[in-house]
Amino acid sequence: MKMTSRTLSPLTLATAAMALATPVLNAVDYNAPSGPDVSFIEQSNAYDNMTIQNSSVGITGAGVVVTVSGNVLVNGKSLVLSAGASLDVAGTLNVGQSGTSILSAFTGSSISAAALVQGGLSQVSAAAGSLVVGTYTISGASPGSELVIIGGGTVTVTDFYWDTLNLRFATSSAGKLIFDNSHGNMGTVSLAIGGSVIATEGLVYTIVESPIGGITGTFNNLPEGAILAGMTTGQEFTVHYTPYEITLTAGAPIPEPSTYALLGGVGAVALVLASRWRRRQR
Repeated sequence: MKMTSRTLSPLTLATAAMALATPVLNAVDYNAPSGPDVSFIEQSNAYDNMTIQNSSVGITGAGVVVTVSGNVLVNGKSLVLSAGASLDVAGTLNVGQSGTSILSAFTGSSISAAALVQGGLSQVSAAAGSLVVGTYTISGASPGSELVIIGGGTVTVTDFYWDTLNLRFATSSAGKLIFDNSHGNMGTVSLAIGGSVIATEGLVYTIVESPIGGITGTFNNLPEGAILAGMTTGQEFTVHYTPYEITLTAGAPIPEPSTYALLGGVGAVALVLASRWRRRQR
């Protein structure tokens, strides 16, 4: 294992609009009593267990593979994978038993685990990276915890037990939740969206997918054909359900205030020209 310590790099650990508030790692498989603000794993290695609670960890570098034969605990700190890195957990990936914990897979990186348990005021995000888990649970006493799938990111689950799916759009894609079996009852899940992208009217985003079917129910805040808002641009989306997928269809973009001002100016010019034309006809 090659491990180095550096000052937190905004480029490495604070992208995709997520602040890693004074991140810190402690140890990987052996609970060291203290550590630097951030430590980096830059070489493939295997561990029995990994505990991250005194400082944060960045797994960095294309082709770097970290395997854990037991469990991983992220407790009040951050575990972030950069492009091309991967983490494979044979046991449970436990995020956020106290404080604010962050687990993030950035573009081209991947995280897999037999189970993921999310608690505390934690955030798990696939920021154009991928997250594959067996059973995904947000513990019941965890208001404020969220699963965020950022444009191009995917989260693949077998079973899930949580409350809110939060999607943030990229230019031409939204994140996607994928079921690898037929379990997909959405009746207890709320959907929220965000981002500042302006989508082409009529563009269809597939946000939930089950290749063998079996999606049942509707998001508990969105019946079939419901209109969903939440984008900073004001643009709205219509939700549709089938046993195989759930989609969002983009409505008409909302013009920027400057566009309204421009249209107002054009209208005023048109009125002046029309008035002059009428006078000339008299």
